[in-house]
Amino acid sequence: HFTLDHRHPGALCEALKVFKDMDVNLTHVATRPSGQRPWHYVFFVECEGLMNREDELLKNISQYCLDVTLLGNYLSLQNANHS
Repeated sequence: HFTLDHRHPGALCEALKVFKDMDVNLTHVATRPSGQRPWHYVFFVECEGLMNREDELLKNISQYCLDVTLLGNYLSLQNANHS
């Protein structure tokens, strides 16, 4: 998950573009109020195509986010069946 500075125009676009630039497919995006302050949201992203590049993604997306946390990683069912 990650949070952004909503006062920065294009902050969400910049963060999501990191996934595109790394050729990582977003399969689910959800947002929830953080409860910390008004207009502060937490974005939860599920994606595929990231295996073994988590550190690169975290480094790249951190430039645009207030905070970033990798909650987990797993093989897709399709990839698990071909292993």
